[in-house]
Amino acid sequence: MLYNIFVTNNSYLCSVNKTDTRMYNLLSETRKAQMKMKMNMKKNEKEILMLQYRIQRYQAMGNGTMCQVLNGKLKKLLAEQA
Repeated sequence: MLYNIFVTNNSYLCSVNKTDTRMYNLLSETRKAQMKMKMNMKKNEKEILMLQYRIQRYQAMGNGTMCQVLNGKLKKLLAEQA
């Protein structure tokens, strides 16, 4: 808010300029949604990398059952992103 006070001939004139709060709220909601989407994408990206690492480790150990389970989870995450 911006307040201006003018003094002329011992009388006070006051004008108030208010910003449109609805527009500001709309922009802030849009920014919040964008930030939330970016955070979710980063979280999914980290989870995909972790799953890929774990799959490689289980393959190296010869644990095929756990490999298949993790591959299923990985495919679900990749399908979500697309």
